[in-house]
Amino acid sequence: LQRAGDANNDNLVDVTDFGILHATFGTDNDPRADFNGDGIVDITDFGLLRGNFGQLGTRPGQDVGNQSAGSAIMELRPQGKAPTNGGTVHVGDSFTLELWVNAQAGTNVVGQQSYLTFPSGQLQLGNQKYAGPRTGSNGLLTPDSSVLDVMLQNAICNGSTSCVFNGQKVPAGSLAFASGTLSPVEGSGAFRVATVTVQATAPGVATLHWQFSPSDPISRNTKIVADGGVTVSQPDQFVDYVVNVLPAGK
Repeated sequence: LQRAGDANNDNLVDVTDFGILHATFGTDNDPRADFNGDGIVDITDFGLLRGNFGQLGTRPGQDVGNQSAGSAIMELRPQGKAPTNGGTVHVGDSFTLELWVNAQAGTNVVGQQSYLTFPSGQLQLGNQKYAGPRTGSNGLLTPDSSVLDVMLQNAICNGSTSCVFNGQKVPAGSLAFASGTLSPVEGSGAFRVATVTVQATAPGVATLHWQFSPSDPISRNTKIVADGGVTVSQPDQFVDYVVNVLPAGK
């Protein structure tokens, strides 16, 4: 059976369902988000959604989300000594990337989910002392709660073997971060949602690649949503981050 949190009946609990919950939070206006059937959409329903975030049911998920005319993207922005996109670092170097939402005027954001792959043999993300996934308040990205103040997913799979993120198997070199807000004040313009540390560990060209369905699993589909679970992002507007890693001292 599909676990609680799938408001739009696509067999997946994701940020689209969070957008539906946001639109009716504190009311009885939309029973789709009343996961425990008590007649009101409240923090209990949110807890059920967050607890099952990212989980698929036993049938393949299908993307039934609505697309709006709004426009927003996720960006990886280098900070401090971090190289610009396409730049160069050396083995042993560490640098910081910030994860931003960048929404055009008139596009309001209530949630985002970011999924990326990276070559775990060349890069290690987040807590370098831990080779598996960590979630919750000890997650491997540092959330920025100034706009999207509710964390829904936070995990990184470093190392050479696959990991399990909340019941879903993911390959080595995977990042998952999702956040939203239950505030009636929605996000707009450009704002930061998280920070992640990157360490170069082996030479080569390394790419942090944005994932999207249907090329990637539907449970790893990057998107930004507005109130009601309406998707306001377009995959072809996202830009991968590439870094050239040189041997130490060269």
